[in-house]
Amino acid sequence: MPVIGTLRSIGATKRITNALLLAESLIYGIIGGILGCISGIGILKLILIVSLPENLKNIGAEIYYTPTQLIQTFFLAIFLSVFSSIIPILSLSRIPIKDIIFNVMQNYKKEGWKKFYVSLVLIAVTFLLPRFVPKSIALYVDLICIVLPILSIVLIVPQFTNILVRILEKFFIRIFGNIGILAVKNLRDNKIVLNNISLLGICISCFLVINTLSFSVSSEMADLFRNNATFDVLMIINSKDKNLERIVYSIS
Repeated sequence: MPVIGTLRSIGATKRITNALLLAESLIYGIIGGILGCISGIGILKLILIVSLPENLKNIGAEIYYTPTQLIQTFFLAIFLSVFSSIIPILSLSRIPIKDIIFNVMQNYKKEGWKKFYVSLVLIAVTFLLPRFVPKSIALYVDLICIVLPILSIVLIVPQFTNILVRILEKFFIRIFGNIGILAVKNLRDNKIVLNNISLLGICISCFLVINTLSFSVSSEMADLFRNNATFDVLMIINSKDKNLERIVYSIS
């Protein structure tokens, strides 16, 4: 706010300040995309080491990724960084210039409990929807339901933290006195703390998702070859070529 106030006071227009903020977000996206790709490969290797069962560690399993996937991840990081900054930039542009110059932080929009209720609906959908969808679209629905809990974490953290603060302050005032209750109340509506909690929750969720998917795939593959695999070769043909199908069927 002070920096934007200084720029606006010396004649910078809304368009200039918005462009500067978008450029800053773009730089964060580029740096985050590069560091994310590098650290992501290391994290995947670590997950492979940790999640691989003991009886499979001698098979030489390796992670596989392509340059195209790295490029897609890089541009996704840029998109997320720029897209997520658009809403606060537009919110800032609606604040009167007098309040920006004097750094008057006013709560122009009271969020209330709407996001909390939306997050509860998303969690309910995540658990219930996969049980009722047809198998033909189950894969796509399941992928969406994997992402929904991560989104719900971001929405539920502020109100959930405030609920915990109200509960904990009753105990903290007896254990730590006034210092304890001040410490707990500093958590309420503290955006830095709430954002850190949200990021931590997202990181834990991503690790759980990757670990669950890898465990599920290895478990399904083991079950396939343990119970149902009465063949030596598996071939999947995505083509409608009947001639190719006839040739395959003619092989003993």
